[in-house]
This record gives sequence, structure tokens and C-alpha cells, in this order.
Amino acid sequence: MTCFAFRSFPKKKETTQAKLIPKYDDYLLVPEKRPNALVRLICFPFAGGNAGVFSSKWSSDLPKAVEYVAVQYPGRQTRATEPFITDMKELARKITDSLTPLITKGKPYAFFAHSLGTLVAYETALEIRRRKLPLPEQLILSGRGAPGAIDFGGKPIDCDLPDNDFADLAVSRFGPSPGLIDQRLFSLSLPPLRADMKMYYSYEPELSDTSTENAPEPLEAPLPLPATVIGATGDPLSQSETIETWRAFFGREEAKEKHNDRENADAVTDIDTDSDADASYESESASAPAKKKKPFFFQKIVIDEPVHQYLDRRHFKEELMRCLSSLVVRTMEEEVWC
Repeated sequence: MTCFAFRSFPKKKETTQAKLIPKYDDYLLVPEKRPNALVRLICFPFAGGNAGVFSSKWSSDLPKAVEYVAVQYPGRQTRATEPFITDMKELARKITDSLTPLITKGKPYAFFAHSLGTLVAYETALEIRRRKLPLPEQLILSGRGAPGAIDFGGKPIDCDLPDNDFADLAVSRFGPSPGLIDQRLFSLSLPPLRADMKMYYSYEPELSDTSTENAPEPLEAPLPLPATVIGATGDPLSQSETIETWRAFFGREEAKEKHNDRENADAVTDIDTDSDADASYESESASAPAKKKKPFFFQKIVIDEPVHQYLDRRHFKEELMRCLSSLVVRTMEEEVWC
């Protein structure tokens, strides 16, 4: 087992006043409210993460047409005194409760989620559909396969191990994390990670009887949403064949068989997109200007670098901006047709 020696750092002077983060409510933080934005990007953090993991890096980079909203799970940062939630579906219900006032105001929105956050985002989208609320215009999922897909990380980590042993296993399994190898952050980072890993290992997605680890299939109908899934070579949790497992979880019922037939014909390339997506959208726009169905496409992007590095890289940001730009354009077109 790889061991990490913790360095000693001088203690920082305690600040007398905590920085206030703008928010819609406890679950939804927004660094910069943009009332004139055309769409919202709602982000779900990875295991052990918090609402701040993307804020400082992305919020200022987003075009003014996009408002960034970060989901804050209980038990971290401004919610540090609250108990953790270790049940995935309970967390999805709580997030949906908070999202309801925001998503019923008519402004289109998209989900972005990384790693464990992809499962939380998927369950939240299912809960939104059950309540007959407006669905996201698009899901952008990064860093892992679909619910029920084989876990290439190996056998489950014992979440009750002593602190250093648990941290060593987590770092060796998922890669270096500043929160686990920096003594100043260690005591703050470890409890959320333990809670999130317990949530992950106790998660039981609802899958069909024919589902397998290599080809999971949802019990509920696929979400009728455009989906972009992003993976990275060299990372077992998000290789091309792993993120391909998301395909069965999205699409129209009548199109599901067609898309399944295409899987064998898809080439393993950096970008794998259904070729008729744009044509489908154009035909719907022309035939039903009053109320269009969401265009469906399944896009797979594989970046040639380790997963724990690419979130900060230019290539990933370019792909994210491309997805959002496409959504903004579609939103503008819908306003014209409506």
C-alpha cells in the first residue's frame, strides 16, 4: 500500500469574518447571479467535493449567457454542522426540493456532474421527471460509467478504516488529492469523502432484469435528453467502453432500439456523436414551432490524459464551452420559433 508522509505547515492566521457565498438556498450556491443569462449550468461535485471545487475555476470563464450554480451537499463548508446524507436517492429528493422553485421559472438549464456526482445528477433528473417538472435541456457527465456499470476500481473500500489507512486507499484508488495529502486540509476533507463513499457503496440503482455490469439497462424509461459523456484514457472508471454504458440511459423510447443497433458500428474516436442529431432537431423545429421536443443526441468525448488532471485542462474547458454554446444557440432558436 502506498503511504504518504504528511508535511508540517505553519498555521494560518484565523480570519475574523467568513466570506459569504451568494446562494439561492442551502443546496444551491451561485458565485455571480446573472438575471439576464439565457441558461443555467447546475454542477454536481465528485466524492468528497463541495460547491467550491469548480466555482473559482469556471464561473468567471463562462459566457455571460450562462449562470453557474453549484450544488452544496450537507456536511461541508457553509453546511459543516449539518449531518451528511449517505442515501443517494434521499439526496436526490432533497436537491430536487431545492431546485423546484428555480427550474419552474422557465429558464432552461443543464446539469454538469463529475465522478460520483454523475450518479447524483442522474437520480435527480429521474426525480424531476417523476414530479413532472421541467427537465434539464442537457446532461454533461464526466469521469465514470452509468449506474450499475462494473466498478474497475476494485473491491469496495472499508469506509470505517482509521484515517490514514482510509486516506492511503483513497489516494491509491482515485489519485492524489490535495485534501488528503495536505495536513492543513486533512481533517476537513476526510469526513465528506467517507460519507460520500458510503453513499456510493450503498447505492442500488433500479435496473432491468436483463442488465449486466458490462451493459447496464435502466428499469425506468431512458431520459429523453441530449447527453454528453466525457472520459479519459488511462483511467479505468472513464475509458471509452466504460462511459459508453450511459448510452442506454438516454434517448426516446422509439429510438432506443435504433441507437442500440448503432453501438457496434461506432468507431472508437475522440468524439462519437449520433450523426442524425442535428437533422432531427431541424425537422422538429420546422414542424412544431409552438412546442418542440428536446433534440436527442448522445455524444461521447474521450480525452487523452488522466482523469484527475483533465478537469483543469484547456481541452476539457473547450469541450464544456462547446456543449454550453450549443445549448445557448438551441435556446435562442427556441425563443425565435416560439
